[in-house]
Amino acid sequence: MRALILTIAVMYLLVPNSSSVSICKYTPTVSEAIGHSDAVFVGRVVTETKYGVVFKVDRAWKGVNRRFVKIYTGDIRNDTIPDFVVGENWLVYASKTTVFQNNKTKRKTSQLMALVCNRSALLGYATDDLQKLGTPQKSFR
Repeated sequence: MRALILTIAVMYLLVPNSSSVSICKYTPTVSEAIGHSDAVFVGRVVTETKYGVVFKVDRAWKGVNRRFVKIYTGDIRNDTIPDFVVGENWLVYASKTTVFQNNKTKRKTSQLMALVCNRSALLGYATDDLQKLGTPQKSFR
């Protein structure tokens, strides 16, 4: 029994953490991700809000015209939302997603969301994407 517990403990330490394990059935190519995204940018997480995070944008390839962008994460964390942490730099592919619909007026509220399966990644893991993205449309440096 001790050997089994020790084996499981060692395997747990050797297996990559859950943020690097793919839960995606399909990951789009860079060009597909750009096509399906409303915003593509590199930025640093500067604050957490109740339902999201705010990025200070460094450079943008699509859909960003201002220095700060809020990404909606909802009120719970799950495997489909990247684990954005204040101070980290990310390459973000985000899409407008309906997050609320008023039942009386049928009016929908949309927010930018970034999902794990749309190529959003910590900047250190996005070297290939950055090469394929090329020159950004805007730079806020």
